[in-house]
Amino acid sequence: MTLSGLLVAALLLQVLLAFGIWYDASRRRLEWGLGYSYGTMLPLVGYMFVPVYLSRRDEEQQYDQPDLAVEQPASGTAWEVKLPDPFGLPRRFAYVIVALWRRYWLYGILVATSLLFAAALAIDARANSAALSLCATHWLVIWGTANGYRDAVVTIDIEDGTLTQRHVSGFIWEGSETETTVELAEIERVKAVPCGQHAMVRLGYEDWVKANGPLAVPVHRSRTQEVLALLESEDVQTETVGSRVAAIRLFGTVATLGMIPVAVTAVTGEFGSDLMFLFLLGVVAWIVAHTGGCTYVNT
Repeated sequence: MTLSGLLVAALLLQVLLAFGIWYDASRRRLEWGLGYSYGTMLPLVGYMFVPVYLSRRDEEQQYDQPDLAVEQPASGTAWEVKLPDPFGLPRRFAYVIVALWRRYWLYGILVATSLLFAAALAIDARANSAALSLCATHWLVIWGTANGYRDAVVTIDIEDGTLTQRHVSGFIWEGSETETTVELAEIERVKAVPCGQHAMVRLGYEDWVKANGPLAVPVHRSRTQEVLALLESEDVQTETVGSRVAAIRLFGTVATLGMIPVAVTAVTGEFGSDLMFLFLLGVVAWIVAHTGGCTYVNT
């Protein structure tokens, strides 16, 4: 086996070890389990995290299972969105792609990977390693951002002038509760992007650099117009895009992430097909996003 083949095998083994650590830490409900999993995926040096985790997993602190209560405000509205596992994880992937497509993918994927691919052709075929690593990094960004859409309770309080999102930080098993509150006065515009049974309401802030609020909140399709009308009453500009636009964004991103390794492999002859599982994961996200698999609590 060539050196490049050994490197690919070593990286694939790291991915399997990282998944095993994540599974074990989630089952034990360890607070820092995901950090060990990410560390294990670092190229080559990630192997050092395996013995560290095994030696410390019995000492790590466990998190408590949160109970998200929906409290209806005196003026405003509140709703809860639950995504049952394990199908909730690929569905949350789809939410992140659809809701934050312009910010993450238009520049990060279509531009950066195109430049790296051109460099692989014009300079050195080994430059495809950078393109493949960038694809994997973006999937990790999806993974981390999807953390905010597991089980979410969103409250719009007109009297207090705030929008609050409380969600469970976790992927498969129960996690810790996180709360984010933003003033309605800081929100300049919102855009509802359909995605399956829900719409991701993307929040546009007057000063998005300093804004600490959520980038988008999930709303059931049946209540989207009600929520938008409520925000309009607070002088927030609202907009709704068609489901066809959302579908094109999702499918275009999934296809791009999945086919870049294949295209690089075909043109340069280097190893890239080992990331084909990313494309399969995207297909699963596409299917689940358009076939239900959620629980909506109308309050």
